[in-house]
Amino acid sequence: MKSRVTHAIAMRVRATLAGTVCGAAGTEAELVTDGTLSGLSFRSNRMLYTELLQLWDESVQAVDAKDWQGALKKLKQISEPNSRTLFNTASAHLALGQLDLAMKALDLTIVKDERLAVGFFQRAAVMMQVER
Repeated sequence: MKSRVTHAIAMRVRATLAGTVCGAAGTEAELVTDGTLSGLSFRSNRMLYTELLQLWDESVQAVDAKDWQGALKKLKQISEPNSRTLFNTASAHLALGQLDLAMKALDLTIVKDERLAVGFFQRAAVMMQVER
């Protein structure tokens, strides 16, 4: 059984790691310790932040090249999309004329970030095109 001090240290390490390494990436690392700080190991079932950044960068490059399918391919590989990736997904669908898919992506964008005004604006524009 862990002592209170060991448990407190483990919790502090977990909070520190979650705020720096894991929190920004949206990953959750499990802290496993044998009672000392030398026995730390991590398991992650979510995407690493570096992978997210790489896919984001590749999708932006595809958009710059007007490769909408390529951009969608990269954006769909992101396991936990945020409002920005969802908005870019919607924009790619719009460029391809896929209004229903764009609407779904914009709905998810707004769910993720209720303060993203451009998401509401773009959704209204798509609704006008669909005549809803």
